[in-house]
Amino acid sequence: MPAARDAAPRGTRGMPRVEREAQILRAALEEFGEGGYHQTGMDAVAARAGVSKPLVHAYFGTKDALYARCAADVAERLLAAIVPVVEQAPPGVPMALETMRMLFATVRERPRDWLLVYDLTLPAGSEAEQVATAARERLTKLGAQGVRAALAASPLEGDALDADAMNHVWQAVVTALMTWWFDHPEQTPERLTERFGRLLDALTASRG
Repeated sequence: MPAARDAAPRGTRGMPRVEREAQILRAALEEFGEGGYHQTGMDAVAARAGVSKPLVHAYFGTKDALYARCAADVAERLLAAIVPVVEQAPPGVPMALETMRMLFATVRERPRDWLLVYDLTLPAGSEAEQVATAARERLTKLGAQGVRAALAASPLEGDALDADAMNHVWQAVVTALMTWWFDHPEQTPERLTERFGRLLDALTASRG
């Protein structure tokens, strides 16, 4: 009687293909996060994953395609965390705090995943650059949606230029806190969110 076929496609050395792919993807996220696009080679990804360089190429193709896959993975995780906040949280400070909490929690294990989407040195016109740019645009639109909701709920209201300027400030603040986290890895998402809240309180008190 013939042996039953394994329902899951097999990768190398008996590991299911989906598990091997995830293994390589994790290694690539770590390497690109630490070294960036230009300083990371496929050999380094292969070494971290514990596989051969040809196998990495067989699974993902070029370095550009692998980076694009990593950036898309990060973007989808970030968007999945933020969209419900923008759609459901009360506008203003509560939404800002919850957004930051979810962002920090999403990249808790690898804060430098953020750089895969916000690396502005990617080769112009490359697949990696296109995927990262599209992800930033989607995140920026979510920020604009939150800003408009905050202004609409404020007694000061504000015009379209106020909303645009505030969204630019918001994007810069998020990126600044993320990069600050790289130098303070001992900070947990909870502590980072609390710190962000204290900074907001300090700014409000100063204005008052």
